[in-house]
Amino acid sequence: MRFVIAGNQNGGKSTVFNLLTGESRRSGNYPGVTVDIGEGEMRGGVTLYDLPGIYSLRAHSGEENVTTEALAAGDYDGILNVVDGTCLQRGLYLTLQLAATGIETVVAVSMADEVKRRGGVIDVERMRRMIGKNVIAVVGISCVTGEGIDEMKAAIRSARPRPHVRVDIEPSDAESLYRRVDEICRLCVNVPARKPQRLDDIFLGRFAPLAFFALAAIVFAVTFGVGGAASDRLTDLIGLLGGRVRALLTSWGVPPPVTALAADGVIGGVGAVLGFLPTVMLLWFFMAMLEDSGLMARAAVIADRPMRAVGLSGRCAAPLLFGFGCTVPAVMAARTVTDADGRGDRARLRTIMAAPFMSCGAKLPVYAMFARAFFRGYEIVAIGAMYALGIAAGAAALCFGRRGKPPALTLELPPYRMPRAASVLKKTLDRARGFLSRTFTVILLTSTAVWALSSFDIGFSYVADVGDSMLADAGRAIAPLLSPLGFGDWRAASALVAGIGAKESVMSVLTVLSGGIESMFTPASAASFCVFVLLYTPCAAALSTIAAEAGKGRAAAAAAAHAALAWCASFIVYTVCRLF
Repeated sequence: MRFVIAGNQNGGKSTVFNLLTGESRRSGNYPGVTVDIGEGEMRGGVTLYDLPGIYSLRAHSGEENVTTEALAAGDYDGILNVVDGTCLQRGLYLTLQLAATGIETVVAVSMADEVKRRGGVIDVERMRRMIGKNVIAVVGISCVTGEGIDEMKAAIRSARPRPHVRVDIEPSDAESLYRRVDEICRLCVNVPARKPQRLDDIFLGRFAPLAFFALAAIVFAVTFGVGGAASDRLTDLIGLLGGRVRALLTSWGVPPPVTALAADGVIGGVGAVLGFLPTVMLLWFFMAMLEDSGLMARAAVIADRPMRAVGLSGRCAAPLLFGFGCTVPAVMAARTVTDADGRGDRARLRTIMAAPFMSCGAKLPVYAMFARAFFRGYEIVAIGAMYALGIAAGAAALCFGRRGKPPALTLELPPYRMPRAASVLKKTLDRARGFLSRTFTVILLTSTAVWALSSFDIGFSYVADVGDSMLADAGRAIAPLLSPLGFGDWRAASALVAGIGAKESVMSVLTVLSGGIESMFTPASAASFCVFVLLYTPCAAALSTIAAEAGKGRAAAAAAAHAALAWCASFIVYTVCRLF
């Protein structure tokens, strides 16, 4: 049995999908969170497909096209339509269109707990009869309390298999549909409107930008204060482990190349990145808190005005915000961005090209390492400056190709909620799992490869001096290009090359080759190097995603443009810093 999950954006589809399948598909209250089709298994042999959110079967954007095409394909047996119970008048328009397709439908009215809290009542049985005969059941559910979940599962399992043939999803007359929606709401729904919330005076009022700036400052202070101290302790422990392993292997008579591989290549390289896990986990924890509290949606609204200054809408805020975690989902989330006519591609491409300038989580350990080494006592200021510079570069990139009037931002603001500990912990651990996966795969392979290149010469003979190795030869070939920037050392050049594979590798390679960056850089060249890491060519995964979303030519152009911009910006920073 195959069911598709359809509904409005931010109506609770992905939350229901996660609950039924046990998956951890990301959900949120701002545009662009899910832009592809999720797949999962529900007990009872039912396969569920989570479609991107839509408001009607008449597509106006890339993500809506994905949903309408999937519905028209007819490769499923039923539809699970998730409707937000606190704003049924908006959601039922799509419900009536889905029911008109003739496919058996289960309507899940979410937020049942919120409806009851307001003193509302929904006559689900009468609503089922009024929507149409193809509706198996209308069920009020709450993903928080578990109300109605078993009834919804039973309704899904009761659906009958159907021939998988294409479906006519031509939208009905809008005026007649709105009249039916009004009639259903008048006879079946009594949900008092949500009262204005006092916190909106702060986060949507005149001084909202200052409020979000203060909130970001607090998050950074705690992250790099508490998280930085924990990272220091973990780094010390990893260093102690590397020393013990080296001593143990030496006492066993293990050949020096193998000992160096284990102590320096594996433990040293991976440990350099792993040591920053407490810092990045704390940052992810606060991000999950902001998502669950409803503040992210307000951030998109506040971002709408400055985005309009560069010809875009607040819908671009979500992809760019994702860029602070990883460029790959940021580029993919740009599918939701459209021009004013709903069909143009220029706004999406501008958003894609700006996303890599946001400092992803992989760059954070590099900033932190240099801040601790050269700007101790001012770490928060130094790292904050990197994030601010990335935002400024992204804003400048958004200005290119500006044309026409930006589309209006349509967004349902969720109520403020106290973040649930289980949800926040799950999101944090999921992201930590991804970080560890990259550390023990990409970073391990990179560290091992760097160790091998730094331990053998061109004739594959083991060398005692890393300066005689293959890596040194390659680094020396590139180093002259970087000398005007203050870091013409072949080791720095080698680290930047490895960083194209994964940005975390920059720190790993520097650790393997130098053992300590204090001897390689000055404060001026350290600032210049960090700026280069911020702006230069995105990692291989990001470039491949840009190529898939925008074309190989644009991806190649982006790689070259980022490298040129990084060189120019680093040269300016190094020149200015040397004056002080």
